Amino acid sequence: MSSERDEVGAKLGKAVQDYQSAVDDYDRETARLLGVNETDLRCMEILMSTEETAPSTLSAQLGLTTGSVTTMLDRLEKA
Repeated sequence: MSSERDEVGAKLGKAVQDYQSAVDDYDRETARLLGVNETDLRCMEILMSTEETAPSTLSAQLGLTTGSVTTMLDRLEKA
């Protein structure tokens, strides 16, 4: 039983890794087609899913400083 569970766990782990790899590839290609980097793309995804947010909130969600978020928003606005 433990061997069977280990095998299922290994297959599930591989499937999750393959799925995440496909998502990463999709995100990279989408960013390339839009002419932005992957962090910019993530920021755009967050902005499209909310009505309003502050740079400090984006900062926390993206793991960036508020100054970096402000620079990114300025860059995205120009684009």
